[in-house]
Amino acid sequence: MHFTICTVSIKVLCLTALWKRPEITEIFFRGICRLRESVDLTVLAVHSGGFEEMCRLYDVVPVEHRNLPLGEKWNFGLKEALQYDWDYLLTLGSDDLLSGEIMDVYPWGEEAFGLNRCGVLNTLTGETAIFDNSYVIGAGRVIRRDVIERMGQQVTVKYRECMVGPYGVTVPGREVTISRHFWQKLGGQTELIHEKVTTPKLWGDDLNRGLDYSSDCILNANGVIQKIHLSDKILALDLKSEVNIWGFDHYAKKDFTVDWLSKEEEDAIRRLRQAG
Repeated sequence: MHFTICTVSIKVLCLTALWKRPEITEIFFRGICRLRESVDLTVLAVHSGGFEEMCRLYDVVPVEHRNLPLGEKWNFGLKEALQYDWDYLLTLGSDDLLSGEIMDVYPWGEEAFGLNRCGVLNTLTGETAIFDNSYVIGAGRVIRRDVIERMGQQVTVKYRECMVGPYGVTVPGREVTISRHFWQKLGGQTELIHEKVTTPKLWGDDLNRGLDYSSDCILNANGVIQKIHLSDKILALDLKSEVNIWGFDHYAKKDFTVDWLSKEEEDAIRRLRQAG
């Protein structure tokens, strides 16, 4: 089934990265099945070995790359994703689940958008927390394809005057690299040094943590407007296990409930807790 907006069918590519935790990954793939009920969704997973069979079982495109650094792994996935036909990129960690309601409430047509909060579930203990953020989180972030492609058209410029911009307060003479699209918005405030066309990147290549913040900074530095979808409901769920970038103890505990998980997902999460 195709999700439509203004009678125009859209195609979404979900980019994720896999590492260990096959039980969590299979729950994630079950969650993908829910999203496919309302949107034309291709899923591309960057793995570091051992997930080809599971990917085939859930109709997921597997591509292989070393696990570290994580920023490089995600950018490799983005490069591979650009070879496919899609209108919007959806980023999801392989321990993230989304409510199908997102496809109905998201502001399709905007440059970039997503959530600023998600529920956190410790699958080993059943404890819960809520992560509230000041900017769009990576779980469920959506970026329009043309926005990503124009980020590959880069210019290095020198500021002519002091101004407040995406890099903070910029002093005269400072050189920065930004997208040509954003540079054109700046008008005569900068002097062009040189320009180049490169593969777009949404994360710092050398990062193993802080990828959401890195992506947010890169988008802001390229003049990309991100719209936060505010909701009192928990529309995204982050599953914590023994292998995580940020452990459950990183978050303040808080109770919440969700009613959109499938029975298969609930049963699989229950088995993880029993095994823990």
